[in-house]
Amino acid sequence: MIATQNQVDPSKTLAIRKKYTNQQRRIFAAAVASSQTALANLPENPTQNQIDNYLAALLALLMLNVTSGNAVYPYVQAAYLRGVTNANLDLRAGGLSVVGAETAVLTQAVHRFSLQARQDSTQAMIRDVYLGTVNGVGNEISTGGERPLIDRVNGQLRKGMNLAITVGATAIVGIVADAFLNRVADFGISLVSAVAEAQFTTQGDDKVCFRCLELEQRDNGNGPGVYTIQEARGIIPVHFGCRCGWTAIVLGHNIPFLRF
Repeated sequence: MIATQNQVDPSKTLAIRKKYTNQQRRIFAAAVASSQTALANLPENPTQNQIDNYLAALLALLMLNVTSGNAVYPYVQAAYLRGVTNANLDLRAGGLSVVGAETAVLTQAVHRFSLQARQDSTQAMIRDVYLGTVNGVGNEISTGGERPLIDRVNGQLRKGMNLAITVGATAIVGIVADAFLNRVADFGISLVSAVAEAQFTTQGDDKVCFRCLELEQRDNGNGPGVYTIQEARGIIPVHFGCRCGWTAIVLGHNIPFLRF
């Protein structure tokens, strides 16, 4: 059984992360298809200019998704609203009156600026992944190898896709945590409690990553796993793939992290 506190996904981001993952797979599938066509059209001994043109076209194909916002913004906004929703559930459970749609929060300066900052930082991280992927492809072309070139290029594209998925999914959890803290701060809440993710094993048991468990056990002077808003900033995600979350402490009572 899952412990009372630990949950498989306290951030409640599974749906957002799945959509983001599927989108990245589509982006890289298009890159693989483009590479197969472009590399097939290269001569046996391509010039550096021909190679550079191919790499530039590949980079442009990936970057188009960043510059258009399609690779980042919908998921950043969805994650921010998820964090606001999580906070609103806690606040209502604590007896506070929370009215209005979650989207209305985005018109407030602190949330609007935080959302934009998260948009910019996440976009920069995904851009760096795409740049690194294209550099990896270029290295495969220049260094050669025993395997066919297209296989080596596709291998680099798969690595890039997996990294983009991991980086983006981790950023989504961080955005939820940030939005949660911003929202509870709106109501003058000064303390939050950490909820570590539980990981299922194949035997059906649950266990918690030791780094995430330490998040629940650390005592900063207010009790194990209790943090001020400022102390909590930037802690979650604890690691790549982390899905930990926060729960608000209203009127001195720890509110259970709610599920739908």
